[in-house]
Amino acid sequence: MILDSSLNITLDNSNNAVFRILGEERFKITNAGPDIGGRLQFSNGRYIHASVQDDPDVDELRFKASGHLDEPLRIYGGSNYNKRVGIGRLSESPSRPNEDMSRFGLDLQDTGNGYLYGLRLTNDTTGTGGSNGACIYYENSNMYVRNFTGGPIKFKTKGAQAMVIASNGCIGIGGITNPMYTLQLGFVNSNSGGAQRHANWNYLNSSNNSFKQLNGNYGNISIFVGGHISINGVIVCVSDKRTKTNIYPMNPVKSLDNLRLLNPVHYYYKDFINNPSQLQAGFIAQETKHVLPTSLEMAGQSIPNILASASYYVDSFKNKIIQFSDFDTSKLELDNSGNFYPYLRVFDEENDIELPYWITISKILSSNSIQIETKEELPSRVFVYGQYVDNFHLLHYHRVFTTFVASMKEVDAELQKEKLKTLELQREMNELISLVQTIQK
Repeated sequence: MILDSSLNITLDNSNNAVFRILGEERFKITNAGPDIGGRLQFSNGRYIHASVQDDPDVDELRFKASGHLDEPLRIYGGSNYNKRVGIGRLSESPSRPNEDMSRFGLDLQDTGNGYLYGLRLTNDTTGTGGSNGACIYYENSNMYVRNFTGGPIKFKTKGAQAMVIASNGCIGIGGITNPMYTLQLGFVNSNSGGAQRHANWNYLNSSNNSFKQLNGNYGNISIFVGGHISINGVIVCVSDKRTKTNIYPMNPVKSLDNLRLLNPVHYYYKDFINNPSQLQAGFIAQETKHVLPTSLEMAGQSIPNILASASYYVDSFKNKIIQFSDFDTSKLELDNSGNFYPYLRVFDEENDIELPYWITISKILSSNSIQIETKEELPSRVFVYGQYVDNFHLLHYHRVFTTFVASMKEVDAELQKEKLKTLELQREMNELISLVQTIQK
């Protein structure tokens, strides 16, 4: 060990320096002196460099391997760089990770085939990349995800596959493992989960304009539309006798009695944005169910019982509050137990966008304010559409129509009876006229 006049320490082996500590904050394992302060330097150009400067905003730690012109890894410290990491060419300038405000910036050299790989993934078995791996890269202002094996790209949540982009370009979502169509969706077959599990969406074929079907494997699929449906064609219903059992005729007399009890009304929709604003004609479901109980169905759906602007804020106790500008909270819809329905349908008032997450009423604070629960942050101004209820009334108009047809059969039968009576009276009248004429002669 040698300590020279400059306070440099050298450990040598047969006059060949292999370990040197210089008084200028340089440290090296090699046979030549380190040339940059703050550097742990090895032979063949390899080094680890840590800047030691008076300015705390530019602290950094650099790593370099032999044969590289630049430092492929830098860790930036200090307030200017906010603990960011640069890998690849992003490490050349400490400002680049700072400019895009990323905590982690990654960039690799051009591979020779025109791609700039931002992140390259190796094969889980061989540990190699290239044709056995995958990458995320940037090219011509586009970001790409690529699987070099030609296999699919899959996304998982909680260990289960949620979405797959197959090698044929088709996309499967919701448990679809091998999609065979451009977009193939899987649904939960339950009252709260969506549509029929095996539902397929088809469309007009661009080559021959042939009509395709929207259907499921069993020919049954339900669609709920909150507004109205416009079609340029016909509505076709399944009516094949082979699909039905226990067939018996409706009682026309009872149907006529029911028809007399039905109450057709005129009305306007409260929500004229999602519904027609013109005068409507129809029935009230709550009234019709007392006449035709089988014509009614209950569903979970939002109702437009609030339709009010409101302000949102968090108070000093971190309670989340919605304060209405023109709504009385005593008018909130209650369930059969007398409790208010907790879920709200809410829009961002400024951008007119429905908020895609649950907002729950936890407490009524006053006649115009409520306390809510949500994991998301709300805008300061919201529009509250209404509450979600579990007894939204749906009316099957086709059952009203069949009742009308059955009652018309009874009306027609009575008319036919009256017609026969009239004919019989006409016959008897003719006989009387003939008899009178005979007597007069």
